[in-house]
Amino acid sequence: MPPEPVPPGHLRQASGEDGPMVTRWVTDFLAVMSEQRGPVEAAPERLRSGSLFVWDNDGPVSMAGWTGKTLNGVRVTFVYTPPEFRRHGYASACVAALTQRLLDEGIGIAASTPTWRIPPPTASTNRSAIVRCVTSLTMRSPSNGIPPKR
Repeated sequence: MPPEPVPPGHLRQASGEDGPMVTRWVTDFLAVMSEQRGPVEAAPERLRSGSLFVWDNDGPVSMAGWTGKTLNGVRVTFVYTPPEFRRHGYASACVAALTQRLLDEGIGIAASTPTWRIPPPTASTNRSAIVRCVTSLTMRSPSNGIPPKR
């Protein structure tokens, strides 16, 4: 479900014009997630495949993408909002809109990988710098009425 109220902006597919910004955001996302694969290959690959989206509010403010397409669905990942745009609901709106788009396109399952965030500077200093926020799974039976395999 999208946040209430839905923040201003809209979901759109990331384009080549977004390349430098998306590369920075993917770099930051992969650093937070401690992924080994670098943005030099990940960002252009996602742009070429059309699997990366941004929440645009007079310019991109958040991103989300999908990967791992199977017969039953995909994983929503690459969810990232730069620090200057956080705490406005952009990532939640981006993930909700992308998940709905995937479901509307007939993807039977849209699973969201765990997202992580850095607490605000006012958070207690004894808290971990990165905390787990959300894991979600949205399911819909395929149009043939056969439930997805588990």
